[in-house]
Amino acid sequence: MKILLLSLLFQIQTEVTTDTTYLDKRFNVCDKAHASYYRQEGLESMCEDFNLDHQIMRRGAIINGKENGKFFYFHPNGNIKGVKYFEKGKKIGLWQWWYSNGQLKEEGHWEVVKQKNGREREQFIIKNFFDEDGNQLLSEGSGKYFAHDQEGNLIQKGQYENSKKTGIWYSYNTSGKIIKEEEF
Repeated sequence: MKILLLSLLFQIQTEVTTDTTYLDKRFNVCDKAHASYYRQEGLESMCEDFNLDHQIMRRGAIINGKENGKFFYFHPNGNIKGVKYFEKGKKIGLWQWWYSNGQLKEEGHWEVVKQKNGREREQFIIKNFFDEDGNQLLSEGSGKYFAHDQEGNLIQKGQYENSKKTGIWYSYNTSGKIIKEEEF
C-alpha cells in the first residue's frame, strides 16, 4: 500500500510540471537562442524568472499575460532588489528598491495623472531615496537623486522638489561623460 501511495504521489508531482518560456533583456518572449532569461510557470499563474545562470530574478503572478499582485525582484546575491505591485498589468501602490547589501534605496508610489491632451498615464511619485550607507538624500519627495546602471556607472543625477524634477538634470554615458542636460 505504501509503495502504491508513493508511486501515485510521484505521478501526480511529475504531472504538475512547470512550463518554461524564454525571455529577452526586456522580458519579452523570444526563442531560446536569443534569451537572456527564462520563466517557469506553475500552478495558479505563479511564475519565477531566472537569468541563464539559473539565478532567480523575479517572482510573482501573471494572469492572462499581465502582471498581477505583488512582485519580488532579486539581486544576483539573492537579496531582495525590489517589491512592486500590479493590477491587471497596471503599476499600482507602493514600490520599493534595495541595494544588494540590503539597505533601502528608494520608495514611492504610482498615480494615474491626466495629461494636457486628456489621456491618462501612470506616473511614479518618488518619496524617499538613500545612499548605500543608509544616508537619506531625498525625504518626502525633496532632495538629491542619482541612478546607476547594473555595472555601477552613474547614469543620471539631479534634484527633486515635492516629488518633481527641478533644476538641471544630467545624464551620463558609461564612460562618465555628460550626454544630456535637461532643465526642469
